[in-house]
Amino acid sequence: MAPRLGKATAPEPIVPSGKLTQTEVRETFLAQRVKTETFAAKTDVALKEHTVEHPFPVFNTLNAFQWLIYVPLHTMRHDKQIAEVKATTGYPM
Repeated sequence: MAPRLGKATAPEPIVPSGKLTQTEVRETFLAQRVKTETFAAKTDVALKEHTVEHPFPVFNTLNAFQWLIYVPLHTMRHDKQIAEVKATTGYPM
């Protein structure tokens, strides 16, 4: 797994608000994952023709093929962040 280099600051529209419980966050994540997997398995759209703007300007517009690669890599990045927090002296606080 590639190292998690650098810190990224999320654009305002996608900054976590803290209003969801841990259970709600997990349920939302799992529901979105099912939608993504269903899209990947059942779409008839040419993946390179279906595009969406990425909220981080550095990525610009990604096509569905690129999104299907990006999504699990992004999840892995968050998994690494969680592991780093858990490895911090004094966790849990």
